[in-house]
Amino acid sequence: MLQPTILERGKIHAGERGLQLLAKQAVDSVEKGLIELLTNADESYTRLEKNGEVVSGKIQIFIERHTKTKPTAIEVVDYAEGMDGEEMKECIAKYGEDTSRGGGRGVFGMGLKDTLIAFGEGDVISFKHGKKWVCKVSSNGDYEIKQPQRIAPADRNAFPNHSGGTTVRAFIKPGQFPIGRFETFKANLQTHVCLRTIMSDPNRTVLLRDKKTVDGEPLRYCAPEGELIREETLGTADTGGGKAILKVFAAAGAEPLTQSGSCRTGAL
Repeated sequence: MLQPTILERGKIHAGERGLQLLAKQAVDSVEKGLIELLTNADESYTRLEKNGEVVSGKIQIFIERHTKTKPTAIEVVDYAEGMDGEEMKECIAKYGEDTSRGGGRGVFGMGLKDTLIAFGEGDVISFKHGKKWVCKVSSNGDYEIKQPQRIAPADRNAFPNHSGGTTVRAFIKPGQFPIGRFETFKANLQTHVCLRTIMSDPNRTVLLRDKKTVDGEPLRYCAPEGELIREETLGTADTGGGKAILKVFAAAGAEPLTQSGSCRTGAL
């Protein structure tokens, strides 16, 4: 029996509503969006370090708050690899693929695009190969990658990372996501379980600044001190002779440790 001739082949693409739903499921708070942006910057530094390059490890977060009519602007700046047009397209235009460029995260192709769509819209400005690359992302999932430009004097004044790096600007619609008081926001970021590795890394410097009120403040996480209660050497036959040392500490100190939420201080 003859098989019917195939009329058409193609791939299923997410529509505008689907993109917004995926983005809002992935990013449901300002902190969650910043986790993605900070992790992207950290991984870019890590790739450079693996290639033997010396990096600053500096990541800056700027917040310009507005309430009723104007979007709140959040900006994350790194001084790492930067992206050209093709790399921007890989990071922004695809879902469900590894877009982390060997960084170890992003295996579902989510992160940067979700943050910008969930927040409302945004720009990615990157400096690489002596050129300025710009991509604009809208809330409906549309994106525009502009022709690269030579770095102008105005860029050198406006972008401290014009020698190499990426600036992500996200614009949060009024009422979209609340941002608490500066000190609360700072505490939530530096103690979030997904950011503690970055915040405790001596090779990273993360600075948070509210443009309207305060100067930049460093974000750091220090694990609570503890008393060693158990130490055990682990190893199995299929590890090729490798062993791991497990150490369990009981937290010391008078301050009680919280036991719930993503910013909990008590856990294993």
